[in-house]
Amino acid sequence: MKIAHLADLHLGKSVNGFSMIEEQKHILKEILDIFKEQQIQTVCIAGDVYDRQIPSIEAVNLLNWFLEELNKESYEVFMIAGNHDNGDRLSFGSSLFDQMHIHIAGNFAGEVPSYEMEDEYGAIVFHLLPFIRPITVNRYIEEENEKAGDYTQAVQKALQRDTVDPDKRNIILSHQFVTGTQVDENGSEELTVGGLDQVAGAVYDAYDYVCLGHIHRPQKVCRDTMLYSGTPLKYSFSECTQVKSVPIVTCKEKGRIEIAYVPLHPMHEMREISGTFQEIMQTEKSEDYMHVTLRDEEDIPDAIRSLRQIFPNIMKLDYDNRRTQQAKHSEMAAQEMTHSPMEIFASFYQARTNAPLNEAQKKLMEDLIHEIWEDEQ
Repeated sequence: MKIAHLADLHLGKSVNGFSMIEEQKHILKEILDIFKEQQIQTVCIAGDVYDRQIPSIEAVNLLNWFLEELNKESYEVFMIAGNHDNGDRLSFGSSLFDQMHIHIAGNFAGEVPSYEMEDEYGAIVFHLLPFIRPITVNRYIEEENEKAGDYTQAVQKALQRDTVDPDKRNIILSHQFVTGTQVDENGSEELTVGGLDQVAGAVYDAYDYVCLGHIHRPQKVCRDTMLYSGTPLKYSFSECTQVKSVPIVTCKEKGRIEIAYVPLHPMHEMREISGTFQEIMQTEKSEDYMHVTLRDEEDIPDAIRSLRQIFPNIMKLDYDNRRTQQAKHSEMAAQEMTHSPMEIFASFYQARTNAPLNEAQKKLMEDLIHEIWEDEQ
């Protein structure tokens, strides 16, 4: 069976004041062409279908059009809600959609819905787990000492309510932040400060392929068959160097999964450029979405208006000179003065490892800091 893995469409999103609706329609048309070329049978959409809990009319119409196109080709579609979605709104009419082979899980309701399909290798089961928090699962747990205390326990306890036959091929759609995932600094995701929403990858061990959403950088995490597809479009200048694509997952016999990536081509790229005002004004005209950094020591009057002659879709203008560098150093120094040594180290550790300090590490650091400060006194 050939499966297309999508996630984080964020329909209706605006980036730096620019609506992405036309970009999104363009990329969805290209995705539909890829499905036909690749002879896809099943489409998985792992959450954050919309960008907002209350989506715009344009976003709703775009999803309606996309689902109609998928239905015309008789694809089996599985879709879950992400943290940006309102599960009730996303799953409106889901019982009717089921009859059209479009299966939507908007909210966790005490169980993980699953759907079994057949191909030449036998049964393949799709399990749908929308985005959950500990409070989402705890409302279905009566014993106080059994309630989930963190996100790993929440997913673990939710999946305990799922039935997984180890002799069959099992695919799960999930929208969570798996520990060890690479996240772009200043990226377009919404993550909990300190990484408190992280989930240990081992909770998905029973599943042959984990179809993940939530992180916008495409990547494998923990194992080759646990994958974030990433966003189909770039939604932040931190994503400029990323290659967006559609993962095509071919499930053969149990234990044999092949993954290929088909690159996507947006209407407009996101690019960054820097130089003096005169240097940039001499560059080739482009309609890409631009982040321009001027290196002039003096501000250029009405620079944005002039730059739009070269870059009509300029999104962002910054300066990088002695004045701005000094301001950055002053801001960093001020921040350091308002944070404790423990907070500074914890932030550094999180940035380097994409994981928070555990209790043993915190205790070690507290002892070292106390010892150092005592010696200085």
